[in-house]
Amino acid sequence: MSLQNTMRSPAFTLHFPDFPSQVEFPAKKKLGLTFRRHNEWAVVKVVPAGSDIVMGSLLAAVNGHSVLLSKFDDAIQSAANALMSGEPFRVTFLLPYRLEGALKKYETRRMGSGWKTYHFALNCGILQCFAKQGGRLKYEWDLANDTKHQTLLTLCPRSLLAEGDMGIMLVKGGEKVMLKAEETRKTTTWGSFLYLAMTVANGGNPEMYEMEAQRIKAKHPKAAAPDMSALLEQAALEEQQAAARAQVEAAAAHAAAEAAQAEADQLAKEAAVAAEGEQRVAAEAAAAAAAAAAAEAAELDQREAENAAKAVKVSRRASLTMTTMAAQVCPLGDLP
Repeated sequence: MSLQNTMRSPAFTLHFPDFPSQVEFPAKKKLGLTFRRHNEWAVVKVVPAGSDIVMGSLLAAVNGHSVLLSKFDDAIQSAANALMSGEPFRVTFLLPYRLEGALKKYETRRMGSGWKTYHFALNCGILQCFAKQGGRLKYEWDLANDTKHQTLLTLCPRSLLAEGDMGIMLVKGGEKVMLKAEETRKTTTWGSFLYLAMTVANGGNPEMYEMEAQRIKAKHPKAAAPDMSALLEQAALEEQQAAARAQVEAAAAHAAAEAAQAEADQLAKEAAVAAEGEQRVAAEAAAAAAAAAAAEAAELDQREAENAAKAVKVSRRASLTMTTMAAQVCPLGDLP
């Protein structure tokens, strides 16, 4: 039987285990595995050639005894003890959930911002982004926390989404990856798988520890549950650190928003002053134009009056001349 089932849809392909993988080892048969420590969980990072063990699987039990609530060193020691016992032994792995398909990633570029479609693949706690299915790798994100930053999953800002859309956002340090699918249902599926992959990549969370403790208690009622205090304390500490970082980031964002608002208010005041100055300049220009027009009109009136006076003088002179000429032609004494 295949260790993995596959379900396909036009938007994405789900790969999920139908049961935990149990691998039988002969007596004194070396595992040939390399485990990477994720908090207190052991995740397979290297497998021998031809092995059926899936890379990224989680070491869950040795000979039926759960190690999910054990310290990392104790879990590895359990496997080593089984190897050295001289008897065949059985190791149980929880197979990694995988998901692949098309997603839209929000990008900010020099020529503008917007959503662009890529092909994504989630496997072994790594999210990869390809230019297209079968194309070149463009981006890659490790969902495991590092020494300085935690990986967080939240919702995408509403300002970047159309009405009715839903988006998810991965945050790690100063990097933010905003994603969405064509449908809200598919976006929710991606969000669920990313959350599970993040949780496994970071060694579980209090809810998973409690579920495993309840499972062990139900299976073995008389057996004492393993001590989870160290795991719970570590998980609580990480949650407190994440909350503190989120609070600092929120305060920084609030301060930036206030600074931006203050700058906007100052610009508005300067714009108002400039507008008032422009209005004053325009009014003074109009008054000057009106005064110039009035002066020009007065000058024209004066010229018209002078021309009228000249016309009167000319008319009088012409009348005198005509009278003189008439007297010469027809003296008064010659009239009948």
